[in-house]
Amino acid sequence: FFPDPGEAGVNYGMPETLRPLEKHREDITIFSNLDHGFTGGHAGVPVLLSGVRPPLAQN
Repeated sequence: FFPDPGEAGVNYGMPETLRPLEKHREDITIFSNLDHGFTGGHAGVPVLLSGVRPPLAQN
């Protein structure tokens, strides 16, 4: 799913699963390693963008 980390930057090899987005390559950024480590389902959704665990999402 994710490009090879050794191919960082604008010239990365587009993985097959992302090829439909090829024409938008200059308009998107692909991030990896964003796992927040929380396994609590919906309670952990706020963690995705902020990285801060709300009190209800504490393991």
